[in-house]
Amino acid sequence: MSKWLLFAVLLALFGSVGLTFVDIDRFGGRLQALESDSEVPPAHVVRLASQLDRVRVELRLSEERLERYRLDRAVAARFGLRLDQLEAELVSARGTFEDRIENLKRGDDEYEQLLAEALGARWEDLNKNLDRRWEDVNRTLEATARLAADSQISLQDLSRSIDDRTSEAEVDQNRWRELMGPTVQLTDESTVGSGVLLRSERQADGTWLTYLLTAWHVVRDILDNPMDLEQPVPVHIYRESGGYDEETALLVVHDSKIDAALLVMNTAERFDFGAALAARKRLGAVHMFEEIYAVGCPLGNDPIPTRGEIADVHHRVDGERYWMISAPTYIGNSGGGIFDADSHELLGIFSKIYTHGNLRPTVIPHMGLVTPLSVIYDWLESVGHGHLIAD
Repeated sequence: MSKWLLFAVLLALFGSVGLTFVDIDRFGGRLQALESDSEVPPAHVVRLASQLDRVRVELRLSEERLERYRLDRAVAARFGLRLDQLEAELVSARGTFEDRIENLKRGDDEYEQLLAEALGARWEDLNKNLDRRWEDVNRTLEATARLAADSQISLQDLSRSIDDRTSEAEVDQNRWRELMGPTVQLTDESTVGSGVLLRSERQADGTWLTYLLTAWHVVRDILDNPMDLEQPVPVHIYRESGGYDEETALLVVHDSKIDAALLVMNTAERFDFGAALAARKRLGAVHMFEEIYAVGCPLGNDPIPTRGEIADVHHRVDGERYWMISAPTYIGNSGGGIFDADSHELLGIFSKIYTHGNLRPTVIPHMGLVTPLSVIYDWLESVGHGHLIAD
């Protein structure tokens, strides 16, 4: 075979791009036929065999690439289909989303309307509740105000009551100090009478001098010898807290005509209470129906006050002037004080009491006789003790 024939065979072998492994196998058979042809040089057959092998390899690689391409095409097709599906779904979702957005827009208006209606109803309920609560609060405040007003009135009443009671207690305390405190009892085993302390005076040596007024017949009945000015007279000084202290007094001077006596005590301590003496002007104004207290120790009791009036300012007994009083008095009141019911000033000294009957005299307690302090002032001045008289 000529070389042109060989070239033609090669062109036929490689000219077709659409060669397959079947064609290669056919060329392999033909190449074997050439090997058996004596006219074809063996070197040419070897070259053709080598080229045929290369063609096989290239064809195999091409087939592999083609297969991969086909696979890629299939994958791409599937991806394309999936992309188409996704795009369709996206379009559908976009439409649905836009529809929902539109619905939401419409729903927002409805929601706002519903919300406004709900809020309006709730607000109305709240206002009603607030109105009811406000009414309750107002009623409570009104009730509280009434209660506070009532409480204020009650407190005022209580305050007045306390003030009244405090005032009453203070009045009672003052009464005791001004009426009962100056009243003393003069006593021994057989006789009891009363007396009135004057205010204590401090002496140069630091002791206290205290005078007391009483009825002369009380002192006379206590003394063994009425002329013995050194015999001490027992005196009970009453304490505000209760009980009494025992002291002794000495007779200074007396006058049997007016039934008056002046005694004195010299002590280391002053006495807390002494009678306030009425001035002469006040004594000159004493009149009937004037209210007084008679304070004394009837029947040996602690000082007792009784209230009454001046019944007579011109009563005479044995030529001496007395006042008659209606305040109840009894045996033991003699020598006690008669005090102004308002100012508690000493107005006179109780002297004697009327009795009825001779064999068994009956005491008439509302007909007591009093030596006016103005008479006692005149006597004190006459015996050198005018310094005791109130201005």
